Amino acid sequence: MATLYPARAIGVDKQLGSIAPGMVANLTAFTHDYKIIKTIVNGNEVVTE
Repeated sequence: MATLYPARAIGVDKQLGSIAPGMVANLTAFTHDYKIIKTIVNGNEVVTE
């Protein structure tokens, strides 16, 4: 994952950097042409199209 190594470098890889149960969920979903369709922050949907 693109965020695992930076999270590991600053010592927060036990909470951030992977998609897995118990991890903090900050995700953005895009269409094939990079339009944002969903954003999830701390496990809560904040943007949905």
